[in-house]
Amino acid sequence: MSKKIFGNTAISFVAFIVLASMSTLSAKTLIDYFLPMPIVKPLRSDKWGCSIVGKRDIYNGMEDTTCRAYCYWDGPIIKGPDGKYHMFASRWGEGGGHWSWLSSVGIHAVSDNVMGPYVDKGLTWPNNSGGKGHNLTILQLKDGTYASVVSDTRPGDFFTAKTLDGPWTFAGSIKITANGFPVPQIANLSMIIRPDDGRYMIVARNGQIMISSGGLTGPYVIQGNSVYNEVRLPNLEDPVLWYSGGMYHIVVNSWSERKAFHLTSKDGIKNWTNQGLAFDPKSNFLRYTDGTVNRWNKIERPGVFIQDGHVTHFTFAVIDVEKENDHGGDMHGSKVIVVPFDGAAFDGVTDVRSTHMSSIVSVTENVKVSYIKNMAVSINVPFTTPYELRIVATNGKVVKKITGSSPDVYEFKHKLLGTGIYYLTVENQHKKYSSTINCAALN
Repeated sequence: MSKKIFGNTAISFVAFIVLASMSTLSAKTLIDYFLPMPIVKPLRSDKWGCSIVGKRDIYNGMEDTTCRAYCYWDGPIIKGPDGKYHMFASRWGEGGGHWSWLSSVGIHAVSDNVMGPYVDKGLTWPNNSGGKGHNLTILQLKDGTYASVVSDTRPGDFFTAKTLDGPWTFAGSIKITANGFPVPQIANLSMIIRPDDGRYMIVARNGQIMISSGGLTGPYVIQGNSVYNEVRLPNLEDPVLWYSGGMYHIVVNSWSERKAFHLTSKDGIKNWTNQGLAFDPKSNFLRYTDGTVNRWNKIERPGVFIQDGHVTHFTFAVIDVEKENDHGGDMHGSKVIVVPFDGAAFDGVTDVRSTHMSSIVSVTENVKVSYIKNMAVSINVPFTTPYELRIVATNGKVVKKITGSSPDVYEFKHKLLGTGIYYLTVENQHKKYSSTINCAALN
């Protein structure tokens, strides 16, 4: 067995590994591709929220850590040309409790790290209806202009800006052509630009697909009835629409059942298929790299952050109690969280869900991760058949990809990795072995 060393600058690391074996491909659904959340700052249990949520990172995403000024909701992210991460969210005064969302305003927040913390920079369009906005979205158009469509508290209003910092200009309200179908409620609109034909595409709260060939504001031609037929749950809302891995995707949530499901379509118009569970607040998918799990009462308003063609993070609006139990001044509230997602692996299996795999094999019996005297990361891969090793940063960038077909030991030093969180995957004979590497440089 040979040994390969990557990087030549030694540095001290404190590191730990959260190891997880992956289930067979035929049994996996979207929820299985969420990754552990890197800890931005030490977990806390002395801030707002009920105890069942557990110790949490108050610097993940965006929140009012005092729970005295604002509650936050929505929260999609886009990376700007400045290298920073820009979040577009809604907020309302905490003093009125959750149902003050009806008076929410749209805001812009910024972070140097995709995980957060995001700093509230104020209202997006302060001179239009006092900044009124809810269900904010964010999208970059072909000419580089940025656009946001706001619904629920507004009738599908579009705003555009040349930069993410604004100023934002009202571009008009959505125009819809019924095309023989019922016109949906203008709420929870999710929007993309179709990669195959460049047209604007929106899915409404009720699951109707609408497409515009005429411009940003429409007219949007309704393509049919709801695409949710295969999701046998009531009260579906908050769809998020995206394209990756050669497929159109929708994740839609049932607010009453507190479960979300994932649908796919090849052309984004017809033959939408339910691929199974997307997320569930009662599961353990909100897990930090140290193994701590958070359990929010409701997880809603999913958003996707896409980099290099794959989803690398989801955003969610979360609340610690039932909405009717969030009263002003009671130390209950809502915030936006950011959760890493292995979109590259997810897209690699989207079209082969029926593939039959052999039984699960524990990673601890195969790939070995350790730390040598100079504290560089050492990965022992024992396979004698073709495999691919990937180390991915939390922003989705592939730091290193190696292919091999014989046993090897790979050492990665500071020159390559640096300080931070990394995801390790090794794929061999259709099995995927996964771990999380958390490295903190010591001074």
